[in-house]
Amino acid sequence: MWSNRVRFALAGLALSGALSLTGCVVGQKIDLTYTPDHSSTPGQAQPLAVSVADLRPSVKSGEKNPAYLGRLRGGFGNPWDVNSEGDVPLAQVFQVALMADLEAQGFKPRVTGEGKAIQVEILNYDVDGMINGLFQFEIKTRVLDASGKLLFENTVKEDRAISGSFWTGAKGALQKNVPLIHAEIIRRITRDRDFLVAIQ
Repeated sequence: MWSNRVRFALAGLALSGALSLTGCVVGQKIDLTYTPDHSSTPGQAQPLAVSVADLRPSVKSGEKNPAYLGRLRGGFGNPWDVNSEGDVPLAQVFQVALMADLEAQGFKPRVTGEGKAIQVEILNYDVDGMINGLFQFEIKTRVLDASGKLLFENTVKEDRAISGSFWTGAKGALQKNVPLIHAEIIRRITRDRDFLVAIQ
């Protein structure tokens, strides 16, 4: 029979081993700061009203807060929420990035105003990781003219696998790759050829 001291030591070793596989996952953040590329400037200072709505079911129901991005799992599979850096609502993160990229292309984006409107809906944006990670996203974009007529509609949707490390789990891989994929999503919206034709 093992003594209580031995049992405690073995439990500690098991816990430390599990944590070493996934890293500490409590209270994690992912920085989604976006830096626009100024290489393409098709705009002629056209005013554009940009709005973003977070329609993720878990956020709309109040189950998760607007800054929620997904979860990391500890050594026993227990999930811990991951939020945006600074707990900035994801809709605001998207709006800032989209407006920055449109401005870099020569347009004049604003939150409200007359003229054409860009409406973005976040239908899914979810990261999930233990040893490896998965990033699922679905973002719908519409462009309307001043009368409300639909000029463009498109959805960017994908399930992206992210390979983690045996020693650090998905934590480091997600923190590195999710911002890169987020920037890719922004550019897939704002650099789409038909989208650019619609907002001219």
